[in-house]
Amino acid sequence: MPKVEKTEMRAGQPAVQVLRAGEEHDAAVAEFIRATWDPHATAESVRRSRLSAAAVNPASPGEESPNFIFLQDGKVLGYVGTIPIRVWTGNGERPAHWVKGLMVLPEFRNGPVGFLVLKEAARNLDCSMALAVLPVVVGLFERLGFSDLGILPNFVRVLRPARLLHRLRLAEVGFSRLPPWLLQAAALAQRVGLASGAGLCAGAMTRLWIAARGGFPRSLAIETSPPESAEMDALWLRTRGALSGSLVRDSRYLNWRYPPHESGDYRFVVVREGRDVMALAVVRRPRAEGDPRLHGIAVAAVSEWIFPPDRPRAGLAALAGAEQVARAFGADALLCSSGHPAALSLLPRRGYWKAPGNVHLIIRD
Repeated sequence: MPKVEKTEMRAGQPAVQVLRAGEEHDAAVAEFIRATWDPHATAESVRRSRLSAAAVNPASPGEESPNFIFLQDGKVLGYVGTIPIRVWTGNGERPAHWVKGLMVLPEFRNGPVGFLVLKEAARNLDCSMALAVLPVVVGLFERLGFSDLGILPNFVRVLRPARLLHRLRLAEVGFSRLPPWLLQAAALAQRVGLASGAGLCAGAMTRLWIAARGGFPRSLAIETSPPESAEMDALWLRTRGALSGSLVRDSRYLNWRYPPHESGDYRFVVVREGRDVMALAVVRRPRAEGDPRLHGIAVAAVSEWIFPPDRPRAGLAALAGAEQVARAFGADALLCSSGHPAALSLLPRRGYWKAPGNVHLIIRD
């Protein structure tokens, strides 16, 4: 990584530095975190977090993740963090970073702080990626040389259609462009109780569709416990050859991203043929706080879905297992985001519908 230069204002103005954070900044970073994220943060907790992240670094074990700060008179006004990863380019692997956690103190958000701290991060990272929702944030990244690859496609499988149709407000969750008469009819059906009946009918039709199009052979067995690291690596090696670009999803990454015996927010789904792992998925439990726009609807998510594109039945089995886990989590719907052609061809076969998306994938190399 190139040496990070320090930028200071001219004499007579407040001393300003934009640079990579080090252990000498732990106290100032803790003060910033107390003001923005965690009121209990201390210099010691920042130090522990920094060292523990280095210990489990999935790209370069033992190396600290670069984080960048905007300092004025020793006070952190802006901060952006990174997560080290490895990416598969179709020909080999290379290191990269997710850029995340851009935050500026409220009283400085209309100034240059966010742009300058993000600029310093971009200048010192070779290959970096980010996810952004707000157009102003997307534009900020583009000004720094990032390319917007578009909105990540979202697909939803309704697991409890009667409950969902009874509660969902279409206009509030991205369907506001539907004809007004249709939105009004849906609201009326909810008020008079017809939505639940329609949901039961929709559920029955979906099950018939899946039986006809989304099944898989009995030779494929579904388990809900993590595979061994060697099995994860073997599956990744079988899968990556058909990918032109992807995060490296081997055992080092999966064990780091979804450690066992912690919060229980994630559950593995493993598809076996005999003793061989043919596919896997990771399901995230619905968030406890929920989305206020969804009126109590619980949505689980497929965080990982890995299968060789030439084994589509294994991919279908992994989805089926993910749906079972999501129901056990109490989810009303299951969200899956994927853009690979093999995945896009399978999702409709399991009753997934394309849903409105708003998360942009941004990359700079």
